[in-house]
Amino acid sequence: MPCRTSVAGALLCLLALGVPALAQEAGQTPPPFTLSYAEGRVEVARHAAVEPASPPDLIEEGDRLMTSDGRAELLGDDGLMVHLDAGADLHVTPDMRLRLVRGRILVHTPPTVLDVAIALPVGDLRLEPHGRYDIRADDLDGDTVVAVIDGRATLSGADDAWPLGAGDVVHIDPRDRRPRWSRVPAADDMRLWSSRRADRATLTRAASTLPPGVEPWGDELARAGRWDTLAPFGQVWFPAVAPGWRPFTDGQWRFTRRGWTWIDRTRWGWPVHHYGRWGWHGVRGWYWRPQRTWGPGWVRWAIGADHVGWAPLGWDARPVEPFPLGGLANAAPR
Repeated sequence: MPCRTSVAGALLCLLALGVPALAQEAGQTPPPFTLSYAEGRVEVARHAAVEPASPPDLIEEGDRLMTSDGRAELLGDDGLMVHLDAGADLHVTPDMRLRLVRGRILVHTPPTVLDVAIALPVGDLRLEPHGRYDIRADDLDGDTVVAVIDGRATLSGADDAWPLGAGDVVHIDPRDRRPRWSRVPAADDMRLWSSRRADRATLTRAASTLPPGVEPWGDELARAGRWDTLAPFGQVWFPAVAPGWRPFTDGQWRFTRRGWTWIDRTRWGWPVHHYGRWGWHGVRGWYWRPQRTWGPGWVRWAIGADHVGWAPLGWDARPVEPFPLGGLANAAPR
């Protein structure tokens, strides 16, 4: 699986791998968000440039996700699901929190989530597990509205905190700060769309429980392959691919804050290249076993005279395919 480049370019690539790999091993960098879906005009602002959204993709600290006249879906490593309606402007802060500047989002918190905090123009919103929340903001020019469809939440301002239960809606004008209360209205088109996306993502499960970050991809994996039991690992996933297919070939490497990160071109390829490890079965071919820990690319690197190569890491932290060359370097923590 070589990445053909010049010798100088190859050396620069491997030298650049060192610092991000050390940061990952020290546990200093939390997993990024995943832009899993987009329709209509959706843009990502990163590194002082604005580009059209192209899911699946990483959304990291400092990035902005903007839905001019489209909708988008953002996934967290803990199973958090955020749906952006048209006209939303959502930032990822330096500490990997979400900040809604304007627009509307629907948030689904999984049962296992520990803490979800969203910054709003009027303060911080804390969301509890296993909930659905409809949130709107109008920067500093109009009401911030928080509706709790299911679950519980707390909105904290400069001097006050307002607890919300299922069915509660609070309206706060940032220029006034006095809460006005109402009840959750009937579902509109955006809420119905969000519910369909959330239901579709959780309808199909493997026989064993998937990691939270992989669960929203359950339906994609069910359609793109098959789960089966393989000793001694238990439940593994076999992709339905053409002969000759190999992991980490249908996409590209991008240098991010987390090191060299694999960007797969296929939707189903996203979770299986960032969670878990690959193995090879002599009769059935490649298989994947889920793992809880996110990684930018679970591979082993090698450098040759005129190319850089890589191979998937197996469960013994060794390359699944042998390297003909030496000079291996880790691209992800073991």
